[in-house]
Parts: sequence; structure tokens; C-alpha cells
Amino acid sequence: MGYRPSFLREIYPLLSRALAAREVHDPGEINRGYHLQLFDWAALSKADSSATSDTARDARKFVFSWIRNPNSDEVQWEKMPRGLGDDYDDLDAGNPLPTSFLSVTPIQYALLEQWAAGNFQSDWPGSEPGIPAPGEINPAGIDEAALENCVGGPFYPGIEVSWLVRHPELYSEPFRFKVQNTPETNPPSGSALTLGALTFRPGFFSQQMAQPWQADFYDCHKEHLKGPDASYTFMWWTAQRPDDVLLSSATKASDQRFRWVREFDKASQTEDPDDLANLARFEQMQKNWSKLKFVIGDKNLFKEED
Repeated sequence: MGYRPSFLREIYPLLSRALAAREVHDPGEINRGYHLQLFDWAALSKADSSATSDTARDARKFVFSWIRNPNSDEVQWEKMPRGLGDDYDDLDAGNPLPTSFLSVTPIQYALLEQWAAGNFQSDWPGSEPGIPAPGEINPAGIDEAALENCVGGPFYPGIEVSWLVRHPELYSEPFRFKVQNTPETNPPSGSALTLGALTFRPGFFSQQMAQPWQADFYDCHKEHLKGPDASYTFMWWTAQRPDDVLLSSATKASDQRFRWVREFDKASQTEDPDDLANLARFEQMQKNWSKLKFVIGDKNLFKEED
């Protein structure tokens, strides 16, 4: 309590990247009124006025009311982000936990909470920031540059790493592991870890990743699920594994989107390319993953490369 987050450095990145998911994910049930409010950075960064009716304050509270609370014991199907979480198995078994759905981190939630309450730095420069100039780069910025393009959650098991990175006993300080100088004998210093018989050495984090990675990469696409009161569409990792994309011939963002892996569907042995019995989908991904196209563009139009 009392910390005043910067809108430019701490709030805008969260909201803008959430919005960017729409470029590679079409749930077919977009609340466009909600998203239009998110685009109004000038309004969302405006400090509270003394007026009884304050549209900027109302907009911040409205946006925050839709954010899933990572500290809640409730299963929040309808909240945002509309993504699947670490404990997906419990959802798949029909007994969802709060962590069966993706949420922002507790720190991110606390930042957004302060912003919604009007306790933040109204430092919006008037336009979206670009790439930092060379003279603005510092050691902390290098850490940030390496991490900001990682998927992070959900860790099921993840893409870059999995849930082992959440154990604080592995760290000597933020972003620095407890490792000794001799690579051959580098268990964490201090007390013993409560991580079973796992040894902390190169490969420690990647051991949880799928083998071969292409199979898991194919299967981690959007899913349509029926909740207790409505049906929902959830994401996995759309930034690294797009669900739906605009073709290179698209001329506007409202054009029809197509499955990113549509070329693999043609080789399907069943009518449903995602049928669990259709093992051809894995073979197609293993052989042809390098043919999948990147999504490129600017702030107005993102589409597949030619």
C-alpha cells in the first residue's frame, strides 16, 4: 500500500500486451466495448479529478473489475486474462481450481489495484513508446529485455521454463541463482532444497519441457470450454504459438483470421485435426514446424509474413 506505479512503465505494458493477444487469437466472443476502452491510453492514464463524475476513474475501475484476482479462492471463469493456467488437469477432470485459469501475478495485480484506485503516476507522454535509445540501456534493462518476451505462465509445463523457477530458495537475489563457481558441483548454497532429488545444474529448468517439443506445441491451442453458466474460449500461449492469424494479403484488422497451423490440417487423417487419435498432427509439426510463418506488422495491422 502506498506505492504509486508508473502508468507508462508498469500499467501500460500489461494492458497493451493483453490487447496484442487479439492479433493472434480470435475467440469469436470478443467484448469490443471493453477492448475499445483499453485502447484509450490518454483516458486510462489520466489522474483523478475532484469531480463527482469522472469518466477516467470509471474506466480504470471498469477495466480492473474484469481482472482475475490471483489471491482469490474463487474459480473465476469469466475474468481476464482469458487463459488456461498451471492446474489445467483439475479443469480437464471437471474439478477446476482457481489456478486452473491464468492470472496476472500478485505483484501485477497490486499495481493494477493501485492504478484503479487513482494512486499512480500519470506520466503518459502522449504517444506509445518506441525502442530505447542506446544511451538509455542499462544492466537492469538488459535483464528486462531478456525476460519481457518470455511467455511465463501458464506453467503447464511452459515454453521457456516451468514452475521450478518459482522456488525462491533457488535465488540469491532477484534474477540471480545461487550457484557456486565450479560448474561440476553447483548445488544451491545454504539449506537443502525441498525439490526431491533434483540437482541444480545446467538443464535443471528445461527438464520439464515436452519431448519432442513439437507435439506439445501443436496441442497448446485455444480451447472452447463450457463453464457453469456460459461457454468460454481460453488461450494457452498465443504470443509464441498463435491460434488465428491474418493472411499476408489482409488489408485491415477486421479481415477474416485463419488457423495458424491450417497447412497441417490438410494432412489430417480425421475430419477433426485436433482429434486426440489423430497422431498425424504431431508428425506434421515435427516435420514442418519451420514452415510456420511469423506474425509481423506495426501498431495498426499484424499479419503473417509473405
